[in-house]
Amino acid sequence: MTNTLKAKRVLIVGASAGIGRATGELAAADGARVAFAARRGDVLDEIVADLDGCVAVPCDVTDPGAAMAAVDESADALGGLDAVVYVAGVFPIGMLDEMDSSVWQDTFDLNVFGAAAVTRAAAKHLKESGGRLVFISSNAPERPWPGMVVYAASKAALDSLVEGWNHEHPDVGATRVVVGPTNTSPPDWDMDLAMELHAKWASGGYLPENPQIQEPEDVAQAVCDVLRSNTRITDIRVVPPGI
Repeated sequence: MTNTLKAKRVLIVGASAGIGRATGELAAADGARVAFAARRGDVLDEIVADLDGCVAVPCDVTDPGAAMAAVDESADALGGLDAVVYVAGVFPIGMLDEMDSSVWQDTFDLNVFGAAAVTRAAAKHLKESGGRLVFISSNAPERPWPGMVVYAASKAALDSLVEGWNHEHPDVGATRVVVGPTNTSPPDWDMDLAMELHAKWASGGYLPENPQIQEPEDVAQAVCDVLRSNTRITDIRVVPPGI
């Protein structure tokens, strides 16, 4: 392991809040130059205002062209890229027979297709630098809970993307970070539905006896450890105790 990220050029996609913001700020504190990319340009401007060498890159990764342009813009601003971390994601809830095709489309647009577009654009920069990709995934596919199947399916697809990349492009390693329950920004959920689903989770034995939740900074630390490493890391797991 190296001790610092000093002078590393890192793009964080989905960096306006939660795990993405925490990762970007921790990397910057360790000396990295970070491009913070997300839809909310005003928030990004506030984040980078006091971070030397960091830039804000507003983008909507559900638009493949915009996603790819944001990668190139970040590389131009930083003078190249040593790492790209894909955090962007959406987490819908609802039973399968009640989820229409637009929910599936929106979820895969952000969680999978956006990741694919960013990966495609990042490839040339990372091959040049000998850099790496990091993808934030989830433990949801291991046992999809009622009402979370669309999300779990999208993360399973993302996992396949990461594994496939490592087979096709061993010269640019990709790391899958499996994340458990994390205290991120409250999702835009129907709270009545959330309460109904919570009852299903409790009665079905899905909830641990002493449920715990981790902080975004816990995941950010693990991601930065991956970025500091000189070894090839394909999978790590960051979950609260008891999960």
